[in-house]
Amino acid sequence: MNEDVKKDIFIFAGMFLLVGALWFYTGGPGRSTTLNESRLYKPEDQHSEALQTDTDRVTGDSSGSRYSGTTKTDGIGVTPGSTNEASEESVILEGQSQLVIGLPKAKLVVSSATKSQTDPDKEYLEIRVTSENKEPINISGWTIEGKEGLRIKLGTGIYLPHAGQVSNKQVIFAQPGSNIFVVTGDGPLGNSFRLNKCTGYFEQFQDFIPRLPEVCPYPKDEVLPRFFDNDDDCFYYVKGLPKCRIHDDPIPVNLSYECKLYIQDEINYDSCVALHKNNSDFYQNEWRIYLGRDEELWKSRRELITLRDENDIVLDWVSY
Repeated sequence: MNEDVKKDIFIFAGMFLLVGALWFYTGGPGRSTTLNESRLYKPEDQHSEALQTDTDRVTGDSSGSRYSGTTKTDGIGVTPGSTNEASEESVILEGQSQLVIGLPKAKLVVSSATKSQTDPDKEYLEIRVTSENKEPINISGWTIEGKEGLRIKLGTGIYLPHAGQVSNKQVIFAQPGSNIFVVTGDGPLGNSFRLNKCTGYFEQFQDFIPRLPEVCPYPKDEVLPRFFDNDDDCFYYVKGLPKCRIHDDPIPVNLSYECKLYIQDEINYDSCVALHKNNSDFYQNEWRIYLGRDEELWKSRRELITLRDENDIVLDWVSY
């Protein structure tokens, strides 16, 4: 074996021993596969830790005030101490109501006018039953909580109101997509009621807050009596009458007796109900609920209003 080959063998063996020594020195077979203690996160792990961090930030500073529970970071906050058992993770967007993970039954809305209202007959909230619900919902056991922790139950109502008549109150079932206006004071009719395609007549002589929608049929669009076939003066007079209004102006003297009688007796709320109560579109998806209070319920500022169902679960809340 020549000298050059021997020299190469010694160099190779030396390098092999050097690498082996370095490997043994850094941990050998027990060496960890981690580098600088770094950790790989699954997306759900990162979400859980971030949520827990925000939750700790909220619950770690409890001063006893019902306003101290909201902590916001970059526009995202965690709901104040909620009893909503239907959702373990509930977050809100800044300036909006609570968004519950899952199927929200309803949303709570407060109008800007209500926030400064001192007349209980003009102070109201709006509950919007979400269209995602597949069946009517019993809302009579729901409560609204606000001022100093006072809770008010929504109560019962009348499905087909008649002015000046006593009707039986029933449990309120709200259809999916319904709007429920909850007025603090007493209603002009004295009861909570469901709207229909004829209730716009009530608006003529009563002051409803908010205003009742006037969706009554026009008198000209009703099925007219046979005498109209030969009474042009009556036909064209009725054709010009507005909807949702009983006729309280002097009737022209040139109209026939039959025409005058028809205008006086048949263009009104009760006749409208008799003609249309069996129509599929008679009832509207709107309720007016009156709490019968003699003073306002909600503070003009720094208020937190909470909507709860019959099981005391928070459905939604708003603050201002």
